[in-house]
Amino acid sequence: MNNEAKSISIRVAQEEELEGGSFWQKTVNWLLDYSMYVVFVALIVVASVLSPYFLSWSNFTNILRQVSFNGIISIGMCMVILMRGIDLSVGSIFGLANVLVAGFAPLGFWGVLAISILVGLAFGVFNGAVITKIKIEPFVVTLGTLIIGRGLAYIYTGGTLIPNITQFRFIGAGYVLGIPVPAIIMIVLFAVAYFIQTSTIFGRRCYAVGGNPYAARMAGINVNFYLFLSYVVAGVLSAFAGLIMVARMTTGEPNAGMMFELDAIAAVVMGGTTFHGGRGGIIGTVFGVLILGIISNILNLLNVSSYTQLVVKGFFLIFAVVLAEIRKMVATAK
Repeated sequence: MNNEAKSISIRVAQEEELEGGSFWQKTVNWLLDYSMYVVFVALIVVASVLSPYFLSWSNFTNILRQVSFNGIISIGMCMVILMRGIDLSVGSIFGLANVLVAGFAPLGFWGVLAISILVGLAFGVFNGAVITKIKIEPFVVTLGTLIIGRGLAYIYTGGTLIPNITQFRFIGAGYVLGIPVPAIIMIVLFAVAYFIQTSTIFGRRCYAVGGNPYAARMAGINVNFYLFLSYVVAGVLSAFAGLIMVARMTTGEPNAGMMFELDAIAAVVMGGTTFHGGRGGIIGTVFGVLILGIISNILNLLNVSSYTQLVVKGFFLIFAVVLAEIRKMVATAK
């Protein structure tokens, strides 16, 4: 009986250990799956403690206005990365559209809107065509167009500012019901992107292409078309964001949008969209954009220099990529 009792005791202990291990495993998996939400809430708590101004309505609207440009660009970047691509040219497209909109401001809003769309289309079509038809790596192609776009912006302006652009200032500096117009535009675009990704055949095929391009091609999906279109969307949205920046700042700057591509990539990756494709989406990107915005806002409230802010953003980007790799390993292990 003693041996039997001992055997039962050992078995019970082993079962309890397995259950405990299962609990901790589930906890770790939960933290990995919802890490961005945990970080988002933690940042809000920390920011509200560090600064009494953080939770004010004026600061909230300020954050929304500041993140609106990155948010609009990140929608296109999310689509590109979801299909295993990368677009380093979005910041330069933003900058070129910025100065061209400023230069042609007398045409009025609809005229400069057409110009910004044409700029975005030109770069998006070029990137998409070279990547899908000539089969050159997206990193190389978009690095090249990054340099081209920035060079054209400096050639057009001679390296100087184009000032006093006030024809459509409401688009960049106006408010509707106390909410900045750029933020409203960003929210509407996020809602449209979410609907497309979750409720349309197009969105499901984007996930299929990103998840397994070969299987998608075997299923009859035109993989090159969807990849091509992602670069077109990224280009148009980046150029449109450049228009809004002119309306906000009332100047055209050849260096506008410098390193915006890194902010967009950071926001998308923080939001859980991985470079492996087919995983993530626009909701995560929303939180990634807000997390970056809150980090910048906290550092601004604490009077931290912009150079230090770059270091902090870099660490958060590495942190996000590491989390993405851990999620992938955990999912593979399952």
